Amino acid sequence: MKTRKSFKTLPYVAITLLTVGALAGCHRDDPDGGISVDDGGGTKSVLRVKYLNGGLRDEWITKVCNEFCELYKNHSFEEGKVGVTIVPEFIKSNAAASSIKNNPNDVFWAEDTDYSTCVSTGQLYDITDWLNEKVAVGPEQKEDQTILDKFTDSSKQYFAMKDSAGKDHYYAIPAYENSCFLNYNIDLFDQKCLYFAKGKTADGMSDSQLNSSAVDDLFVTSADEERSTGPDGVAGTFDDGLPATYADFHALITFMKRSSITPFIWKGNYPDDLSSFGLTAWGGSSGAETLEACLSLEGNLSDLVEWNNGSIVYDEDGVTPKHLDTTAVNSENGYLFHQSQGLLDSLKLAKLMLSNDGKDKNYYKNSMSQSFDHLTAQRYFLNGYSSGVVEQPIGILVDGCWWNSEANAYYQSDSDRLSRRMGIMPVPHPTRAQVGEPNVMVSDRQSMIFVRSTIAEKTIPVAKAFVQYLNSDVAMNTFSRYTDMMRLMKYEITDETLKGMSPYGRSVVAFSKSENTKHVNWVPMTDLAKKNASLLSYRTWGYSCSSTDINPYTYFAAHMSVTPEDYFNNVNQYYHSNWSYLLTK
Repeated sequence: MKTRKSFKTLPYVAITLLTVGALAGCHRDDPDGGISVDDGGGTKSVLRVKYLNGGLRDEWITKVCNEFCELYKNHSFEEGKVGVTIVPEFIKSNAAASSIKNNPNDVFWAEDTDYSTCVSTGQLYDITDWLNEKVAVGPEQKEDQTILDKFTDSSKQYFAMKDSAGKDHYYAIPAYENSCFLNYNIDLFDQKCLYFAKGKTADGMSDSQLNSSAVDDLFVTSADEERSTGPDGVAGTFDDGLPATYADFHALITFMKRSSITPFIWKGNYPDDLSSFGLTAWGGSSGAETLEACLSLEGNLSDLVEWNNGSIVYDEDGVTPKHLDTTAVNSENGYLFHQSQGLLDSLKLAKLMLSNDGKDKNYYKNSMSQSFDHLTAQRYFLNGYSSGVVEQPIGILVDGCWWNSEANAYYQSDSDRLSRRMGIMPVPHPTRAQVGEPNVMVSDRQSMIFVRSTIAEKTIPVAKAFVQYLNSDVAMNTFSRYTDMMRLMKYEITDETLKGMSPYGRSVVAFSKSENTKHVNWVPMTDLAKKNASLLSYRTWGYSCSSTDINPYTYFAAHMSVTPEDYFNNVNQYYHSNWSYLLTK
């Protein structure tokens, strides 16, 4: 029987964690939380740190910087100097990948930076030795692990760059874990009784029933009524009462609309996040192994739909697609990746989310507008109804797991953020037979920590110490505590950190750490795949049916008569016709 995973607290190295206000001559915080630099009159070593200050905000890294400076306040990294001054560049911009080595900063936290290109053009410093040493958490103290010990297997495979002798070299460290989710308002679900009652399912109901009052009897009548076992099929876990199958999801959408709730909201100005969610749904149907095969451009696939002459081949019933025997897919026939049943299922889910019953849309009216941005979508989800901006409360926000940190300003206070209950809704399974199969979490944004190749020789020791501290369990818990997210590394979340996180943050941890969650790091996993990183972009890989039509959500919204099967056929026609042109060998 599956059980809920408990969280163990590992003993930390005995150091004193300081509040941001305890500066010890490193930084002085201004009243607005910014940083003024105290260089000690030129008597301290100087380290310049560039951090992309976006949705994750800079509270956590400010705290880590100050802790680091305090730990090393009496330590000399270079002759004639004692202590460290960190000069921060915490702004919402990346360093240009082509000119990192000419940037004045030393250590970088960046996003959407092409790792392979940066390495091949000599932009990044080789930090292999730093990763293979026990992590320093002060001048005299070390953890039991190395940074490389904390890498996931896929990160080791991706970040390892082999030299001519076949030896692995590392030039960067993965930053944060990310995935686009169905994020739901738990308080609203409790208030409106939007949970399936024990033993109830919409499986077997016709479309006409699923769009009618027939769904009402599926749901609990009070918040404390016993609920269904949810997508994991196990009673007593965090997904109890949530839709287990696509049919259940359809029923929930109908029930929300009948309860005067708008089912979905998402940003319209960046629809790539919807493709990202599509990959999560694809993995939830096919399994993590299928997505990992895509990222290797090779593998044995067992869920391929038979496809011929531009169309799906069906069984005698004319409804059920036929499937191929397990097939070896590689660079020669890589177009077959798109014949995956999971891809077809994810298109069915997209169509369901965009469909309507002939009356109101399932999503907020502006969610397909290119002028509707992420911050507005988050604000409407949190407070739109209570503030009178939207006519109905909104049940589900489709957004990345960073959204809650990004929307921090829309909570009335810190206590409001820590008390309002938001959570991750696992993607429902296509069929009842798949209930209990693992959830899939796809981290598809390349975020990483690196050092410029032209760093001054005198600065290398302090940069090494800082990079190691940044990847200590202490600092990674600080990251999670302030961002409600996880680093893309192996580390334990402490009870103290969990207590400081919001309900949404604890939901992220529970989902990420669950034994029923499989992780996919959406990065190319072989040399051939690395050559084809642009082809494997999460924005285009799964859903391109032409060079411009790359997003099923925007396509369905503009062409409501198009079926998931139509779109699937178009995707496969595109890849079958263009594979030799698209692939770089």
